[in-house]
Amino acid sequence: MDLIGKIYPTSSKQHCFTIVATDYFTKWVEAKPVKSTTSQEIITFIDEQIIQWFGIPESITTDRGSSFISGEMLNMAEAFKFKLLQSTLRTMLKLIDRQNQQSNSQNCSSTQLIGEDYSQAMLLELEGLDGSRLYTLNKLFAGKQAVSRAYNKRVKNESFEEGEIVWKVVLPLRTHIAGYGKWSPTWEGPFIIKQILRLGAYRLQDRDGDVHAAPINGKWLKKFYSTMWDSQAMQTNPGIKRQQNEAVV
Repeated sequence: MDLIGKIYPTSSKQHCFTIVATDYFTKWVEAKPVKSTTSQEIITFIDEQIIQWFGIPESITTDRGSSFISGEMLNMAEAFKFKLLQSTLRTMLKLIDRQNQQSNSQNCSSTQLIGEDYSQAMLLELEGLDGSRLYTLNKLFAGKQAVSRAYNKRVKNESFEEGEIVWKVVLPLRTHIAGYGKWSPTWEGPFIIKQILRLGAYRLQDRDGDVHAAPINGKWLKKFYSTMWDSQAMQTNPGIKRQQNEAVV
């Protein structure tokens, strides 16, 4: 049994620690969020989460934290007749070694193999494990290819012509403008297609007539459809319309 925390930020109920207990045999985990790490919180957890559900344990292993070795905890262990153990690195290693020995002895007795025969059997299983992993990896790769083919059938690559007005996505993606936060625009422009390059790339020109030096992939562009407000803007500032007509000519 151990404590996790202090956790930031706290929950809506101001819980900032978690008591966690793991059963050595089944690996079942019980956890409870708490506001403090007092001995009374630990005692309440043992009573409500362990004893009332699973019965009195044979022993509880903790570290040497002040909440676990207090007088109240010792009195509870004595009252319920369970051992209160304090773990160190050496204690944990002994427990792990003991579990490994028990697991090995159970495997040997169940397969009726001992000594060198058991070691050879384990090596054969490891050799077969690589083949199973490769088989699983190939199945995953084939599945991803099937999903990709199905997706690409529905995707239509959009192409643009010189002089066409387009929007350009704001790069890098999910860029936030100061003061706007999540309401920041995701598209910017409009721009004019100045030149069509190879492999779906385009060179853009802004409304001031400046040509962008760096080309951009067509997947980051979308066609510009003027609204009522855009039409009014073109009437007051006909630069975009004039540049579009010049590019078409």
